[in-house]
Amino acid sequence: FTDYLFLGITLANWILAFSASTLSFILARSAIGFVLKRSRAKASNSEAHLTQIMVEVLSGTSNTLLLLGSILIGVGFLDLPERWLGRVSSLWFVVAALQAGLWANRAIALALSHYFLRHNASETFQGSALATLSLWGAKVFLWMVVLLAMLSNVGVNITAFVASLGVGGIAIALAVQNILGEVFASLSIAVHKPF
Repeated sequence: FTDYLFLGITLANWILAFSASTLSFILARSAIGFVLKRSRAKASNSEAHLTQIMVEVLSGTSNTLLLLGSILIGVGFLDLPERWLGRVSSLWFVVAALQAGLWANRAIALALSHYFLRHNASETFQGSALATLSLWGAKVFLWMVVLLAMLSNVGVNITAFVASLGVGGIAIALAVQNILGEVFASLSIAVHKPF
């Protein structure tokens, strides 16, 4: 095992990396399952909305991203050349940012829907346009931040990209200012309910 080389790395090192990846995936999946089980029991016994949101958010954990994270843990045990170590470390942030983005995406959707349902006076939900626009705006903002953070961590210079987004936003706002005025007027009517 220590003498046979595959891609310049000993077979024993490959076995150690595979074992670490498998063990870390099993441990992560078991820990999330344990927290979900405890949270579901707590959420069923009470009216804690935050616990229910946490259950829904954790149930949206991506097995693919967990597997990628486990593979990266295993790759950390390999004797890689120096030029590959920086790339692997930047992949860590990409996987973590994607999973955090998925959790935040689901949490925002659940929190906004709970907020609009709670502040609705009648049984039928009247603020659907406001809820849809608010949810869409929050999700676009969230994924833009996640994407820019990932690009910045990988090594892409995002300064020009952020500046072009600002200029493009001003140009679009000027082009559709009448439509935006009507949209914000309808949002004002939906929020204040003057009649």
